[in-house]
Amino acid sequence: MNEDIPKWYVLRPTIRGDRRAAEELKEAGINHFVPTFNRITLVRHTKAQVKTVEMLLMPGYVFAQLSIEQTKTVNKHNRKFQHVAQIVRVPATDRAMPVDAKAVEQLRYLCDTNSFDQGKRAGSGFVHGDKVLIIGGPFDNIVATFRGGKVKPGFAKLILSKMFGSKDIEVLVPDDLIQAA
Repeated sequence: MNEDIPKWYVLRPTIRGDRRAAEELKEAGINHFVPTFNRITLVRHTKAQVKTVEMLLMPGYVFAQLSIEQTKTVNKHNRKFQHVAQIVRVPATDRAMPVDAKAVEQLRYLCDTNSFDQGKRAGSGFVHGDKVLIIGGPFDNIVATFRGGKVKPGFAKLILSKMFGSKDIEVLVPDDLIQAA
């Protein structure tokens, strides 16, 4: 095998340094990948406004395609890479442990196709307390609060606030009839 062909390696960034480590790798011209996903959340203190936040899928891990020589220089002791704490190494050795290129490409594909995104798929990705809009059925166009917990498959448990008088009402609505409010 040719030692000069770059391989994929897992880098451990400093604490909360994932994005800064990626910027340093980019500035050095090194092909890298930080797995992320999008999360739709409510904006606090607003009426059902949502925003999309990019979050780390695997905090504490950055993938980089490096040559053997680069594996020796990409670490926190190099001023160019202050946010890279270490490269994952083969146990009991000083050699960097390569990662299967197909696995990295598959993970990159899944991130690029939004397979991990939360809040876009009806019924899944919502967490207890999220505001959702009902888009069909008898409660069409009503904003409700998502309630976590076990329900029948294909349904979501929602709270309709003070719909009839002063009581909150809990209803089951098909997953395909709700979306982020």
